[in-house]
Amino acid sequence: MSIPNGFRCVGCGEFHEGLPQSFFLPAPWYEFVHPEEREQRVLLGEDLCDIDGEHYFVRAHLNLKILDSESQVGFTVWVHISGVDVQHMEEHWQDDERIHEPPYAGWLRSRLPDFADTRGLAVNLQHASPGVVPMAFVKPSDHPLFAAQQFGIARELWLKWAAASLHGIPVIEPLTTMPPASENQDWICHSCASTVPGTMESCWQCEENRPRSIPGLSGVFPPAP
Repeated sequence: MSIPNGFRCVGCGEFHEGLPQSFFLPAPWYEFVHPEEREQRVLLGEDLCDIDGEHYFVRAHLNLKILDSESQVGFTVWVHISGVDVQHMEEHWQDDERIHEPPYAGWLRSRLPDFADTRGLAVNLQHASPGVVPMAFVKPSDHPLFAAQQFGIARELWLKWAAASLHGIPVIEPLTTMPPASENQDWICHSCASTVPGTMESCWQCEENRPRSIPGLSGVFPPAP
């Protein structure tokens, strides 16, 4: 079955020509960092989100087949991988042979619509051609997203997402809670033992980043050798 050129929207009753087959999900820094601290703690680029110089989310594509069709829909998702793997990825970003590199092990940090919470699912992150963001593949589990990526989704589900996107509605509701702001207490630098004012995010003496523990991120990967 071929993909239609348009559809009649159940929401507005109008016929929409052209159907979006890709959906963007924002970098999830806001789940871990208070908005007032974003400027000091978050570096957000097109393909990488860095929190505290310690936690890294890589932009990736996660594709889902459409049942009874040769087409698919794709989500731009964000995957938490280790700092060692981020460095390796950057070193090989323009390498023509990078598609032959083994996948990186990571954790999905994006919420996909109409599925049970997808955050924390184990995924493999596979290189694509140079300059193209990697592909995310859910590792075998009993989560419905694994089955959906293996076997496909109903056309009606895709049309639901397409209708929301065409009307400027997020395909998934944003979170209504935010992490608490950090307390501006003085802290001890682990590298040089200097006492650093709580308003500073790096040591005034050696520029070491402020140590932080973030539930769901800290301790997920072993420390770099």
